[in-house]
Amino acid sequence: MSAASGAKKRAFLNAPADLVTSSLDGVLATSSHLARLDGYDTAIRVLVRRDWSKSKVALVTGGGSGHEPAHGGYVGQGGLTAAVCGDVFASPSTEAVCAAIRHCAGPKGALLIVKNYTGDRLNFGLAAERCKGEGYRVEMIVVGEDAAIPSADVGMAGRRGLCGTVLVHKVAGAVAESGADLDSVLDAANHVASHMRTIGISLTSCNIPGAPADPNSAARLNHDEMEVGLGIHGEPGFKKEAFKGCQDAMERAVRLLMEERKGALDDSFDAGGGDDDSPTAPPPSTAPPPSSAGAPASSEPASVSPRPGNLRQKLATNEKSTDEEEAMKLIDKRVMKEFDGAFYGGVVTSYDAKKKWFHVRYDDDDQEELTRNELDKILMDKSKTRRSLGDAPKYVSLHKTDVYVLLVNNLGGCTPLELGVAAGDALRACHKRGMHVVKVGAAPFMTALDMVGISITLFRVSPTGDAKFRILERLGEACQLPGWPVLGLSAGAKSTKEFLLPLPGGKKSAGGGGGGEPKAKKQKKADGGGGGGIVLDADAHDAVRCALDAVCGGIDIIEPELTKLDSATGDGDCGTTFKAGVASIRHALQSNSGVLSASPPKNVTFADVIGAVASCVRSSMGGTSGALYDIMLSAAEASLLQVDADGEVPPAVRVARAMRAGAEAVMKYGRAKPGMSTMLDALVPAVEAFEQIASTASAVECTKAMAKAAKDGFEATKTMSAKAGRASYTSEAVQAGHGDPGAFACAGWLKFIEASLSDLANNNGGGE
Repeated sequence: MSAASGAKKRAFLNAPADLVTSSLDGVLATSSHLARLDGYDTAIRVLVRRDWSKSKVALVTGGGSGHEPAHGGYVGQGGLTAAVCGDVFASPSTEAVCAAIRHCAGPKGALLIVKNYTGDRLNFGLAAERCKGEGYRVEMIVVGEDAAIPSADVGMAGRRGLCGTVLVHKVAGAVAESGADLDSVLDAANHVASHMRTIGISLTSCNIPGAPADPNSAARLNHDEMEVGLGIHGEPGFKKEAFKGCQDAMERAVRLLMEERKGALDDSFDAGGGDDDSPTAPPPSTAPPPSSAGAPASSEPASVSPRPGNLRQKLATNEKSTDEEEAMKLIDKRVMKEFDGAFYGGVVTSYDAKKKWFHVRYDDDDQEELTRNELDKILMDKSKTRRSLGDAPKYVSLHKTDVYVLLVNNLGGCTPLELGVAAGDALRACHKRGMHVVKVGAAPFMTALDMVGISITLFRVSPTGDAKFRILERLGEACQLPGWPVLGLSAGAKSTKEFLLPLPGGKKSAGGGGGGEPKAKKQKKADGGGGGGIVLDADAHDAVRCALDAVCGGIDIIEPELTKLDSATGDGDCGTTFKAGVASIRHALQSNSGVLSASPPKNVTFADVIGAVASCVRSSMGGTSGALYDIMLSAAEASLLQVDADGEVPPAVRVARAMRAGAEAVMKYGRAKPGMSTMLDALVPAVEAFEQIASTASAVECTKAMAKAAKDGFEATKTMSAKAGRASYTSEAVQAGHGDPGAFACAGWLKFIEASLSDLANNNGGGE
């Protein structure tokens, strides 16, 4: 983050105050299934399904903007009915939520899906109560699956709702689309919310478009650090660590999801797994609004869905009275009680010495009086994993019977390339732990503006849960949700290797090994030079290998300058492309077999060497440079394989002819000529210099002449106007003073060859 203190990050917007409404208008203009409620003048920004008929359960969600595609990207057939959009990172108003409920709720009612943040809980909860008072049937689920917060440290606020919320959107949306009633939709949503965990890892914080940069945020992380467990609003994580690459980061994330993080009050570390069909923690549920303006918010997301039985029912007992002094020690202790598969957290608030009952207040404000024996069964202590209402279960079981859905979420600032790397690394991290991932999705599911980060969500599919709610089927059902991608893998796949197909023709690329046996020659059998190929003896083969090794090392050195030159007038990939090529050549040089290895086959010719180098280039160098060098080397190889009609020709002349053939092939297929500021401005002068002295000069003298001509040709490109390549699309002002990177690379490898042969000649006492 390099923005100066107080400087605004440049952004595609008009007025910062209109950012959200302008964005929503753009979304509407580019969608065929959305509409919005007419309430901009009162800050009511609600996207709704255009085809909604109120015949099914309505799903309403929302929150602050800045998390796109959440929330509007999940509105549509098979998903949400409405999304209520607040300002950036700010909850929408109660009135806006009420408007959404009134518009969408029909006879089957509405379910509010809320991420666990105080503003959202309060505004959506109050809206639910107001609309219920108006006669609407409304239920609410609060999702909080953040694994960064240890169970012992959950406290009043509860776990944050993160990317896993979109799984609730998709499954609940599919269930609602099937025509199910409100209770069934709520049950499915609760099941999903209680079987998942999410953790975020980021390399930066985030910036609100049009707002001054926060210097504290920019300075929070060094360039070699990552933040673990941060939220989706730029709030700090629980730890900063050295960033050692994506693979390490994803392994760290998966480990945190599978193993309960220790907290300040909980030093236990549960390494075992519970029974697959027995929830180990309560599901997220609803949070009612406070009873009065001054009342404290609920300590955890609480449920307004009905619970069986009467919590105030007291069981008759004849047990011995509890000593009052010992009883008072239990005040303020946390409890956890299960009712019909749902868990409810609470606290011991008082003790009635006369009745010998303990008063327990649950986190949803329900109350109960219990005997000591009853209380002992639900008391929580440090030897147990502390959990509170709204916690997600701990996924620590590594049994092969466990199956998972994996979401890899781009938090906003990662490129699609980076997201692909993260997805692959995250999936491999799961496989290393013995987990069976049956579905995986990688996309910007729920972002944090421009945050360069990734969050990982794991959802465990339990056999009974999937049988009841058909989770995997629901996740794969067709929908009209712009934010929802097609999930990959299949129920039977355990690795992406299962999707590999053989190369056509049964041929294996020679790039890795530098070629095998010499090719069948078209020329006559070589007998010392004649019209045959240039057979390399041991010394000549070693000299070629030394020259290629020098090219590999030299390209590594000049790569930064190559990248700099290409970035000035092109796309900046020239340096990395050449590095990939020389890495493949180096691998062939170090191989135990092959034309370029230290133990080549018999009767290796110079054509074989050129062909092996071409194979390395073909398998590793992409882009324009890779194609041009493949063309050049292939044409040179073909020239060397030709039978000479004019009798005996010196080897150097044959090599010069081969280089000429390569240069002409580049001009033919690249449609460029010398003088257009391309690699040809170095290559063609070098070929011409070689041709002039090939029949009389030594190899060292020839390479020196070529290297000098190529260098002069590169220097000339600094004053040329580019007529070919990406630089030709830039202005002369941009090109001024910048030499062509292709010409620079050509001059470079010729110089490295010349230096290698010169060193070899000097070491041999001046001989060739």
